[in-house]
Amino acid sequence: MTKSPRAIRILIIDDDHDYADSQAGYLKDQGYETVAAYTVESARDYLESKASEVNIALVDMFMERDMEAGLKLVGLISKRYPWIVSIVVTAYGDFDNAIKCMQAGSFSYIMKGTSPQGLITETVKKAVSQATIRLSVRDIRKVAEEILKRAHDIEGMLLRITDEVDIESDATQADEK
Repeated sequence: MTKSPRAIRILIIDDDHDYADSQAGYLKDQGYETVAAYTVESARDYLESKASEVNIALVDMFMERDMEAGLKLVGLISKRYPWIVSIVVTAYGDFDNAIKCMQAGSFSYIMKGTSPQGLITETVKKAVSQATIRLSVRDIRKVAEEILKRAHDIEGMLLRITDEVDIESDATQADEK
C-alpha cells in the first residue's frame, strides 16, 4: 500500500522565502507535491483547512525571531495531525535542539547549509514510509471506530427488541391467567 511520490504532499514551513522556494522546487523535481508557508500563522491556517492532504512537514526551527517557533509547530502537528511526519531543518543546530525536536515529535533533524540535498532526499524517502504507516493506522482507526459505533447501534436495537419481546411475553402470560 505504498503511495507513489506524486501522491505525497510536503508542506515546507520556513520564513526564509528563498530556502523554502528552493526546497519546494527541488522536492517537486523529485516528484513530490509541495506547498510553501512562510509564517507560522500561514502554516497553521493551511493545516486547519488542508491537513488531511499533507503527509510531511519540513519545518524551520527558528522563525519570526522565535528560537522555538518551529519546535512549537512540530508539537502542534504531532498532537493534532499525528499522520503528518515532521522534519526539522535549522541553521542553528546543536545536540540539545535535536533532542528537543525529537521530544516534540520530529521524525528527523537536518542542518541547513551543511546537509547535502541527498540527505534531505533520503530523509524524505524514509519519512514517506513513516507517513504511509501513519496513514494506514489512521485509516484502520477510522474503520474500527465505525465498527464500534455500529456495534453500539446494534446493541441498542437488540435491547429494544428484547424489551418488546418481554412486554409481549408479559401480556401473553396475563391473558392466559
